[in-house]
Amino acid sequence: MSLYRLPLKWSIFFSLAIFSIIVLGVLWFFQIGMLNTFYRTIKTSDVQQNTDTITSIIDNPELDSYIEVMSYREDMSIVIISDTGAVIHKYLRQPSILGALSDSEYLSYYNEAKSNDGSYLYFIQSDSLAVNGLNDSSLSTEVGVENLIYAKIIKNSANEELAIITESSVTPMPSLFSVAVVTALVISCGIVFLTLTITIFLTKKVAKPIESLTTSAMDMASGDADVVFKGDGFKEVIALTDALNYASKQISVVEHLRRELLANVSHDLRTPLTLMKGYTEMMLDIPEEVTPENLQIIVDETERLTNLVNDMLDLSRMQSGDLVLNFTTFDIIALLNEIVKRHSALLSRMGYSIKLESDDSLWVYADELKISQVIYNLLSNAINYVGEDKLVIVRAITRDNNVRIEVIDHGIGIDVDKISHIWDRYYKSDNNHIRGVVGTGLGLSIVKNVMTLHPGAIYGVDSSIGAGSKFYIELPIAKGDENDEIYE
Repeated sequence: MSLYRLPLKWSIFFSLAIFSIIVLGVLWFFQIGMLNTFYRTIKTSDVQQNTDTITSIIDNPELDSYIEVMSYREDMSIVIISDTGAVIHKYLRQPSILGALSDSEYLSYYNEAKSNDGSYLYFIQSDSLAVNGLNDSSLSTEVGVENLIYAKIIKNSANEELAIITESSVTPMPSLFSVAVVTALVISCGIVFLTLTITIFLTKKVAKPIESLTTSAMDMASGDADVVFKGDGFKEVIALTDALNYASKQISVVEHLRRELLANVSHDLRTPLTLMKGYTEMMLDIPEEVTPENLQIIVDETERLTNLVNDMLDLSRMQSGDLVLNFTTFDIIALLNEIVKRHSALLSRMGYSIKLESDDSLWVYADELKISQVIYNLLSNAINYVGEDKLVIVRAITRDNNVRIEVIDHGIGIDVDKISHIWDRYYKSDNNHIRGVVGTGLGLSIVKNVMTLHPGAIYGVDSSIGAGSKFYIELPIAKGDENDEIYE
């Protein structure tokens, strides 16, 4: 079974266990299995270095004392002979192969070195001396121990050839092997202890928090949108906890908006459908009620349903990126005049008035149809929340090479804490507004999405409780007039 399919705490445990087994295997292989090889390599290097040291002080008057100290300290036998085989210096460790050799046998090592570019390295087993022409019975060395004999030819200051012959055991002593085994055991126990400790630590700091987060995530998936994620430990776990809590909060907001959307859409659909059904049934039952006024009510409610559906479709297309804008250069003041004139004629019968304050003409490069939709929605919103004076002011000014369109009402205003939410779909503040005049509940969300699609465009609102609201949009002024084609 793959470790990835196990619970996280067991994956951590088995991963660390496998790692520990590999480390222990490598440790025992090099600590015990390769002990002889390492010891042999190190001792060989030490013998050669000590021989080079003797070479460097061969003419020193204190050579004899130095060789004695080196022989004792390094546990090695040292013999220096002349080219005739005569022994000049000799210090032997016990037991020693060199101690059992005659001058002629020393001379044989000299000759071997002479024929091998001045040095000769030879390994010999104590139980194989007879094979090499030596007498086993004359030696006191341990059987089975491997020894190194190294011969090197040098010259002293008198240009006399000498041979330095050294001997040392390259087989680890039983005590050294025991120390290596004990050391490996201690390290092994330490690695096992660390493995268990790290497993417990990681389980507590990683596995358990993630298991807790997983349980909470399953609760959230089951419909508990108010679940709170709790997790601590490593930075990534804390970051994941914060991200999940943020997601949970956003899902709660979305769930709230979804319920509000269903309620608002149901209400917005039910009201005109009820009116249309009621008037239609009335006219069917009472032929005298088939009047232009009643038919106009049905037409108005049908238009409201159409506007609602169109707004929903437009908003969906804008948010999905499927909407392609048709940029042209047009006089936005002329557009304002047309929209205000159209609204004024409709609203004047209900006591509302719209005042336009603008220059003669200001040209912009934008999608004229979508900008007219933006202005229409801002006007509809202002009328819904108009103050007691029932006056809406539309103002067009220039500001930093932009055309700024302001739609001002003197209503109750918007709480500062709620301003960031008014651009959401179907968001409604707690303030009272005139129901049924204009609007579908999607107007400001459409304003936001249309302005976002226009490069360099700005939108926003200045408002506070009791001071009314000033909604505004800004578009860059086009560099030319209505005869120009494209402006940046």
